[in-house]
Amino acid sequence: MSVQITDPIFIAFVTAGGAAIGVLMTSICTSVNQALERNSKHKDLIFNAALAQARRHVELGMEIGKVTGATVTVRDETLLAGDYYKWLSHLHQHGTLPKEAIEAEEASIKEREEIERLAKEQAKVHNQRTVEMALSHPVSAKHLLSTTKDLSMFSEEQLAALRETASASFY
Repeated sequence: MSVQITDPIFIAFVTAGGAAIGVLMTSICTSVNQALERNSKHKDLIFNAALAQARRHVELGMEIGKVTGATVTVRDETLLAGDYYKWLSHLHQHGTLPKEAIEAEEASIKEREEIERLAKEQAKVHNQRTVEMALSHPVSAKHLLSTTKDLSMFSEEQLAALRETASASFY
């Protein structure tokens, strides 16, 4: 038994229904594709930010080493980038940094404070040696006082001793 469908309204409904299903499927696919693309862009932005932060961390560590003369150990940039990626992803998803990031920052602050303390201690020892050497000869004391731009690195006692020694100079 064969059925012939010749009713124009039925044909219109079938055609319109097929078109509607096609539009719905296209819309769903487009929405899924946009969501995947947004997620991919977010990951790419976080990745680039993590790489930049890791590079900055390494450069800062090297600069601290140059300025202070201290030996500074810097982790591999790739490992740092991985940590920063995890932390930034967590920040993006939850609005807060993970506890390990906060703990790492606190440890980093303590390390920088220790490096700064050691650098000041080394500078103090260096200044003491410089003053001792200058006090042994009036010309050296006079030269030190005339060429040092920032005398605040010396104590009042050291400055008084340097001035007294320099005043004994014959030239």
